[in-house]
This record gives sequence, C-alpha cells and structure tokens, in this order.
Amino acid sequence: MDDKSARTSRWITFRRGLHIVLLVAIGAWWALFDSHRYSALVPKVALRFPQFDPAVLRLLLFFGVPAGAIFVLQLSCYSLDRTFMGRRWTSTDVLRLGFWRTVTPTVTLLFVATGFDAMYDRRLMGILWLISAAILAMVATFRLRVVEGIKLQGVKSGELYKRAKWRRRVQKAFRTSPSERQYSCRSDAELPDATFC
Repeated sequence: MDDKSARTSRWITFRRGLHIVLLVAIGAWWALFDSHRYSALVPKVALRFPQFDPAVLRLLLFFGVPAGAIFVLQLSCYSLDRTFMGRRWTSTDVLRLGFWRTVTPTVTLLFVATGFDAMYDRRLMGILWLISAAILAMVATFRLRVVEGIKLQGVKSGELYKRAKWRRRVQKAFRTSPSERQYSCRSDAELPDATFC
C-alpha cells in the first residue's frame, strides 16, 4: 500500500512539473513563431495549400501545432491517471478532460499572445483577442471543473448557511440609514461570533 501511495505521489509531482513545462513551451512557441528564422515556414506551407490565405494559415499553424500536441499529451496523461490514481473515467471522460485542459491554459494563452501581437502592430483587433481570451478562460475553467466532477451546490443548512444568513443581514443593515435599521435579532446564539445585530 505504501508503494502505491509513493507512486501516486510521484505521478502528481510529475503532472505539476509537466504543467509548468507546458506553460514555458507555449511562451517558447510564441517567441519561436515570431522570430525571423521561423517565418519562412508559412510561405512553404502556403505553397502546399494555395486555397488558404497566408494570414489564416499563419493563425492555423500558430494555434494548431501547440494545441494539437498538448491535446495528445493531455489525453495520454489522463489515461495514465486512471492507472496511477485509480480514476474511473471512461474514454469519453478522458477526451473531454483532455479537450478542456488544452483549452484552458494553452488556447487561452495563445489568444493572449495573438492579442498582444495585434496590439503591438497597433491594431484594435488585439483588444478583442484579449477579451476573447478572458471569456474563454472563464468558460473553459468552469467546464473543466464540471468534467472533473466538481459540482458547486448551494448551502441550505448548517453552520455555513447560518453564517451566510447572518452576513446578509449585517450587510442589509449597513445599507439602510440608521433610522431605518431594524434590530430583529432574537438571540446571540442565532448569530455566531456576533457582537451586534
């Protein structure tokens, strides 16, 4: 049992390190793609695919290569998660996890890079790329949490519910004028850690 927990711990450490390596790789890809040496690739690929506009082809290369490679890597990592961590994910779950894990840091950072490039070229389209990156980051993070099985539920009873109810009551009391405040506290036990109503 101890060997299994050590193996799981090493796997988690590897996954964390891999996440950092992928973030550095995205930055390196952006720098490599913007360098003058690498710009010869777009005309070469444009010769093989004359139906595409070179600007569109450049975006497809910029987004497609890292996103595709990282998607395959994420699929293999999530498949190995089933082995090392005992997850009971189906193949569909692994595909969804790989997709949203690729979208949330990789594609979002590529949107940010495209936005900064456009702003550096003094095009207002850069602002739209950055706004799109922010929206995509929020949606992708939420979808990833849902696919991972994290379900946010409202609190309906218990200590947290009482504290939230007390906090709403205090906030409502401070929003009204002092003459309109109503002190309808029944007891101090109803309000945890309360010194006033």
